[in-house]
Amino acid sequence: MRWQSTPYTIPLLAATAISALLAIYAWRRRQARGATIFMVMMLAVAEWTLGYALELSSASLPAIVLWAKLEYLGIATGPPAALLLACAYTDRAAWLSRRRVALLAAVPAITVLLVWTNELHGLVWRAVRLDTSTPYALLDVDYGGWFAVHALFSYLAMLIGMGLMVGAFIRSQRPYRGQAAMLALSGTAPLLGNAIYISRLSPFPHLDLTPFAFTLAGLLWAWGTLRYRLLDILPVARGALVESMADALIVLDAQGRIVDMNPAALELIGATPAAAIGRPAAIALAAWPELIARYRDSASTRDEIVLPGPQPRTYDLRISPLHDRQLRLTGRLIVLHDITDRKRTERELHRAAEAAQAASRAKSTFLANMSHELRTPLAAIIGYSELLQMRLQEMQEPELLDDVSRVQAAGTHLLALISDILDLSKIEAGRIELFFETFDVPTVVNRAVTTVRPLIDRNANQITIDCPNNLGVMRADLTRVQQILFNLLSNAAKFTDHGAITLTVAREYADGDWYRFEVADTGIGMTPEQIGNLFKEFSQADPSTTRKYGGTGLGLSLSWRFCELMGGTIAVASAPDQGSVFTVRLPAVVAGAPEAQVHSAPER
Repeated sequence: MRWQSTPYTIPLLAATAISALLAIYAWRRRQARGATIFMVMMLAVAEWTLGYALELSSASLPAIVLWAKLEYLGIATGPPAALLLACAYTDRAAWLSRRRVALLAAVPAITVLLVWTNELHGLVWRAVRLDTSTPYALLDVDYGGWFAVHALFSYLAMLIGMGLMVGAFIRSQRPYRGQAAMLALSGTAPLLGNAIYISRLSPFPHLDLTPFAFTLAGLLWAWGTLRYRLLDILPVARGALVESMADALIVLDAQGRIVDMNPAALELIGATPAAAIGRPAAIALAAWPELIARYRDSASTRDEIVLPGPQPRTYDLRISPLHDRQLRLTGRLIVLHDITDRKRTERELHRAAEAAQAASRAKSTFLANMSHELRTPLAAIIGYSELLQMRLQEMQEPELLDDVSRVQAAGTHLLALISDILDLSKIEAGRIELFFETFDVPTVVNRAVTTVRPLIDRNANQITIDCPNNLGVMRADLTRVQQILFNLLSNAAKFTDHGAITLTVAREYADGDWYRFEVADTGIGMTPEQIGNLFKEFSQADPSTTRKYGGTGLGLSLSWRFCELMGGTIAVASAPDQGSVFTVRLPAVVAGAPEAQVHSAPER
């Protein structure tokens, strides 16, 4: 193969390098819309320019024809790829169905096939010869009939693509106009260069200027890629987004005239673009005086409005100012987001919450009333059962004494349960009352231990008390403190069998003056999930605990509430089969708590 030197080789190789670099750039950003098509187009240009450089560098006719045939892979692929890129850029993906793409590829495929079999039919080149009128040999051909089909197809593809880009340029806003103009301009250069070559108006006879025009197009694309980030921003996709939005968008100019509306806004006002755009908003939106007042009074606002109609609907209204580059007000953007369903749901939830609160208040009132009604007869039952026990002991009736003892125990248990329910109902109703008095802490601790000792002895447990006699006094609600200690100690006694219970009381002066009551046991312990439900009303560790050990699940919940009311805390640490440790911290002087009232004497 003989070679020759021409002045066009280096520019063509430079064009090849630019196109290849752009193809690599597109491959790296292949997730962006149109990047793959752009890559194919740049590869086609690179193959074309490289083939043409080799064609011009060859000195023998067979080699020149060989390179010319190879060039047609890029020649036939470039124009349809440019059309596909324009479709992707202008958001016409619906046009790019498989069938249409296949039909679009039919002419290029036939062209390449006919080029490679041209010696059999001459449909592309009727005659092929060398032009030696210049210092270097060039290919000179007479075109056949299919070349006209190929040329017409390529021109149509390029022209349609340019038309799409010109339309995008007309519709685009800043900064997207420069981007669209760059794409349209890059398509003009190859068309112009190829037209000059085919019409034989080139100042360089038999020299195809189209690859050089594609070089210029590649440079324009390179500048557009860096300047406008062509593969990062597709402005027409922005327009399609606005068109498909469910929110109504209305654009007003500085004079309050409607300059643009999306389909949702047109449907909302029941008008066509011709009837609405260009008219003063005060006329076009006359049915909505509230909206007119809002946009007329303020350039920027956000509010909720109700637009009248057969079925009034609520909208989230946003008005934003539009400025030019000199920050002068050029108009306003009105966005109406339909929140009717949300507001309806909020109203339903509000009604449901009010109903739930009313039911809770009714429940608390009912429990409080019923608790008072039940406590009086229960107190009488317990009192008379105690009198019967005394008489039966005197009469030495052990069998009857056991029955009456069971009645008395059951009544006492029921009275304690009703008292807990009464306390809970008062807390929920915000009517809990605290009576503050000063008392000796060791005395109260010993009294609580004495009260709960029968429960401790029932399961053969041992209790250890660590409470110095010189701890001092405490000002708080004596009854509630005793109730907290009784609940913790009875809880430890119930869940511990043949074990140990330790009650530790200490006075702490960190961050104030505090009393710490710690009840530790060696009982069954709890899992983290069980601890999470521990202080909920009517809840114990799990259902099996209630069945096996009994109880209502109110004791610890009330203890937690009482600690909170007196400004203290209660915490628990536990592990399965390793026992539990409950720690209560209460201020030595309780100054009061939320929803609590201080009385000089208890209300009975």
